Amino acid sequence: AMTLAAEQMPLSDEPPLDETLLRRKLQADADRHRLPGRQDFRQVFVARDSHGEGAERVARELLDKVRALPPGQTDASLAHHGDPFLRGQSFRGMTPRRIDSSFGPGFARALAAVPLKRWSGPLPSSYGLHLVWVGARSPGRLARLEEVAPRLRAEVLREWRARRLKARLAVLRARYQIKVPALPTKVKP
Repeated sequence: AMTLAAEQMPLSDEPPLDETLLRRKLQADADRHRLPGRQDFRQVFVARDSHGEGAERVARELLDKVRALPPGQTDASLAHHGDPFLRGQSFRGMTPRRIDSSFGPGFARALAAVPLKRWSGPLPSSYGLHLVWVGARSPGRLARLEEVAPRLRAEVLREWRARRLKARLAVLRARYQIKVPALPTKVKP
């Protein structure tokens, strides 16, 4: 009840949400506002279900084949190599979280370790083995102010309102004395 009363008290001016304050907030919580890196890649899939114990051998042989293809023929030839993969063969702008949700835990870390513009692998996933060609990789970066300004404003207001509510509750508590009635004691028969 006291919290409800404190929330109903008239508001004084809200804090100024100028660009300087938001920039300070962004820098103070830089790790929380870091945008993940992204990767563009293609893959050729070798299903363990289809190849069993021989999946690793098949993947290595396939790696030799795709490495031997002329660069212009690689894209057209991918459809004829490997096994069908439900999620496709080409991926653009994939974040580590999306990569791991598509291929299984740890796949993003393994993919980040392969060289650019060279067929690599096989990389294991939750589904089987993958030969990968990473065409582009962009590092993570701190978000620009304009990308996160609405979220920063909301955070600053939420923090300000929490401090204001705490101060109002202190004022209300100072006005009232809380009495707790004594509980009756049990009498043994």
